[in-house]
Amino acid sequence: MRRLLLNLAAAVSLALFGLGVALWIRTAHDRYNVRFSRATEPGAGRVWECVDVSAHVGLLQVGRMVMRGQLPDDGAPRDGKWRVQTELAPGSGDLFVAPRRLGFAYHDRAWDARPGVPRRSTAVVVPLWFVLLLSAMLPMISTRAALRRRRRERWLRQGRCAGCGYDLRGTPDRCPECGMAPHEPPHNPTMQRTEPAV
Repeated sequence: MRRLLLNLAAAVSLALFGLGVALWIRTAHDRYNVRFSRATEPGAGRVWECVDVSAHVGLLQVGRMVMRGQLPDDGAPRDGKWRVQTELAPGSGDLFVAPRRLGFAYHDRAWDARPGVPRRSTAVVVPLWFVLLLSAMLPMISTRAALRRRRRERWLRQGRCAGCGYDLRGTPDRCPECGMAPHEPPHNPTMQRTEPAV
């Protein structure tokens, strides 16, 4: 079961890696933005909130912005339900904060968009190479474990040490190279029938 979960997680991680590569190529010159936004109107005034996921020139930004107060009516419903908008536009617009060392950045700022309308904006910028590196680690670990398992099984079938591959035909009790004792299954396991069932 554990191996199945590891393989499933590795497959999802590999799919994320492929998505990251495609996103990096697609956003080399254009900005791709997915915005989740909602507007509500509680007793104190209107609240507009959005979460943006944007990519441009090898950077990935996740940001959140909240505005409260007497906002102008833009015609959007105020039912509090999240809505999704996607946009592919040339250039980066004003979405990306200035990246710091190696492309990482964090931005958190609160100010008045206009009198009586407080606004808070938070953004995290991560380079896509870092996302790709993280998403490639689990498939690499899973592949390495599968290759080692196959090699160990092949060595056992050939009568070699499972640890170092040394030929054990002359010394079947213990490997003279690494000292490992071969782990053979018992010849008569307790669940195996030794006499016919009555």
